[in-house]
Amino acid sequence: MKSRITLILVLVLTLLLSACKQEAEETVPTQTPSSQTESAVVRSNDVLFWHPFSPQIESGRHLLKQIDEFNSSHPDSHIVSQPISSCEAILREIDERKEEGNLPGLVWICFGADSSFQNSENPVDLSAIAGSDDIQAFLSRFDPLLLDAVSYSESAAAVPFNITTPAVFYRTDLFAQNGLNPDDVSATWTNLVNAASLLTTNTETVSLTLGLDSAWMTELLIAEDGGTMLDTGTPAFNDRRFMESLDRTAALFAEGGATISDTSAQAAVALENGSVAMAVLPHEWNAEFEGDEEIGMMPWPQNDGATVPFSGGSLYILPDEEMNEQTALEFIRFLMEEERLSQFASKADILPARLSVLDSVRSSDEISTQIALNVYDQGVIRTDYGLPFLSVQEIFISTLDSIFVQSIDTDEALTEAFLKLLDQMGK
Repeated sequence: MKSRITLILVLVLTLLLSACKQEAEETVPTQTPSSQTESAVVRSNDVLFWHPFSPQIESGRHLLKQIDEFNSSHPDSHIVSQPISSCEAILREIDERKEEGNLPGLVWICFGADSSFQNSENPVDLSAIAGSDDIQAFLSRFDPLLLDAVSYSESAAAVPFNITTPAVFYRTDLFAQNGLNPDDVSATWTNLVNAASLLTTNTETVSLTLGLDSAWMTELLIAEDGGTMLDTGTPAFNDRRFMESLDRTAALFAEGGATISDTSAQAAVALENGSVAMAVLPHEWNAEFEGDEEIGMMPWPQNDGATVPFSGGSLYILPDEEMNEQTALEFIRFLMEEERLSQFASKADILPARLSVLDSVRSSDEISTQIALNVYDQGVIRTDYGLPFLSVQEIFISTLDSIFVQSIDTDEALTEAFLKLLDQMGK
């Protein structure tokens, strides 16, 4: 029992530490500004825009074109693009800079990150930027659940932009060689783990790599058993369902059959070169794999009675000068125009957050769109992402020593240890 618990704790630590790793090996830009940003002059009335869309991929190139088009009609106040590698990297940057008041005017970031911008001395009031009736009419075009997930706080105004769902990308050649049917594998998480074990035994590749931000990945493992990461707003690492879910996966990690990639791009490269057989990635990566017959895509396993979380991006206006706020809002509305958002959805293989555009996407015959919609329709909005989770990681890691020195060779002792940790988190 003690060895099993230790293995689970090691896996949890691995999941949490992955969020704190630097994205040095990423094939897309890291937190260093892109060459475009380095050469640009950011004037006082310009709006610096942090986002994770690399100019090296189709979605990033398309976004830069949209920014250029917007700027051509706004000569006095430009949007200045600065790609950053991931949602978590953006959150870390915000955490480091917010005390200095050195934040961009606009960020693309994951749902539920409102808490990242609390306690600002300069709150953003959407009604002060635009007429209240006008802004309400604009927001009414979105799924109410999405608005609940990204509703603006006192210190930031947020508008949902896209919906992201998890998917499992796999090597079609390795599946065929081992007699694996992707429809059967994706039926349940147990089937996926069994397939991964088979691939680990029969091939020289890593069978499965998790290429998602660690917070989302952790929640997916919890959700497949119907568990939650938060219990009425409090981190629930002592949740038995969470522990049991990790327990079933722990053996794969212990044997080296499963790994956690530092970044999504790293996982994608490993899949393309055949060094891994399966990679869990946001469904949008299908746009990057288009035309590669050796890479297939299947939905995240949906166990009976379990809901599958989905994430997504929001455009947050941060506290700044009034003119910058107005420009940021105008740019958001520019991007969210139906035809323009539809084009971006096609280029980036995303699910748009606006209902009319989402409905038009539903008519698509593309398998990736149908897989993403299937998860979205059966999923739940995840709202616990953001700096509170990063803080939870720090608390968890800092208290691991006290957990390990305790005698936790029984379920009761394990529960007691995690309840102690939970109490510290509550403080």
